[in-house]
Amino acid sequence: MYKRLLAAIDRTDPIGTDLIGRRCKTLVDASGPSIALIHVRLSLPESYVRHLPPQWEADEFIETENWLRQIAMDHGFAAHLSDVFPPTGNVASEVTQIATNIGADLIIVAAQRATIGRRILGSNAHAIMRDAPCDVLIVRD
Repeated sequence: MYKRLLAAIDRTDPIGTDLIGRRCKTLVDASGPSIALIHVRLSLPESYVRHLPPQWEADEFIETENWLRQIAMDHGFAAHLSDVFPPTGNVASEVTQIATNIGADLIIVAAQRATIGRRILGSNAHAIMRDAPCDVLIVRD
């Protein structure tokens, strides 16, 4: 059914990461789509960045790419992994932009527990769902 998936993974959410990994494996077993993984890194304020080593951004980028590839290996869908994306910026904007760029026909995100802050500000999953150029699958624990 789906041919090109984009799975949005939050490095600070190991439960959601595992849920998405297992769902990707299930979808690959069922229909064999290609899967791209994305983790959006938050932008640091310039006042922090100037105190970091010059190579910090490049090292963080490579470390995140490797982490995403490892998720595919750990969950058994590395053969279907088409790409990994570790951009910096707003989560919902980056996910929907990458989904558009790669022609994704499904975005997979994990729902996180509602907190008062998320209820007031809105969640990334909701923003992705609202702005996505394709279907969105929200997985829950």
